[in-house]
Amino acid sequence: SVSEGIFSLVNISKNQIKQSGLKKIFLNKEVRVKDEISLPINLINRGKIFPIYSGPKIEVLFEDENVLVLSKPIRVHSHPLQYDESDNLISFIREHNSKLLEVNLDEYDRGLLYRLDYETSGLIYYIKSSETHAKLRSNFKDLIKEKVYFAVVVGELKENGEVESMLETSGVKGSQVKVSASGRLCCISYEALEYNSNKNISLIKVSLNEGFKHQIRVQLQSIKHPICGDSLYGISKDFSRMYLHCYQYRFSLNNKEYDIKDNSIRSE
Repeated sequence: SVSEGIFSLVNISKNQIKQSGLKKIFLNKEVRVKDEISLPINLINRGKIFPIYSGPKIEVLFEDENVLVLSKPIRVHSHPLQYDESDNLISFIREHNSKLLEVNLDEYDRGLLYRLDYETSGLIYYIKSSETHAKLRSNFKDLIKEKVYFAVVVGELKENGEVESMLETSGVKGSQVKVSASGRLCCISYEALEYNSNKNISLIKVSLNEGFKHQIRVQLQSIKHPICGDSLYGISKDFSRMYLHCYQYRFSLNNKEYDIKDNSIRSE
């Protein structure tokens, strides 16, 4: 049958074949000698990375034997969800050095230490060793010493502060996050840097203690200071982008201190 042929050719389970969207009548079809069968490229190349990047310019901030550090532009995905998605950091890394993708081969995010939202810009680490990647991921909270973001928010923040709340995913396939008594405890601290009275917006510096999907966006919204340009949790009108930028990640790796900053947001 078609499904048996796919199973023998592609590193995929029978259950995953059923979830591919192909109709049951087609999957059960008998294949004879010289028959021609068309299959979706995302199924045949499942787990592989599209080899071409044609998106906005991506700057390499730093590279050594352990890490590759990139500056992610806005409106670029951190990684693909299937083969035919090309304009993402992982496709860029394949162009840069395809051997780097031999990390965490079962996942599309490969060696990315963390992900940034599509609308978020800034610093992102790619770990070159599978062993080191697994170690950092499993001990992320303990090994990462500092995580700093810049954000431009609506309204004036006169003092430094902290936001602690319980967060959980909600909506279709966890597309959004909400504050909930049954969620996970998350905390951010912020430092008020500058206030523009004409536009009624503030530049703030945000530090994370842990990482949770949309955490900064949701928690700033919860204190009535949503991020400018955030169409999901804030106000997108009159803003050309979402003003959230990953500025700094600091950690130790193999007896070496990594403390790299991405200053590209300063030009905006």
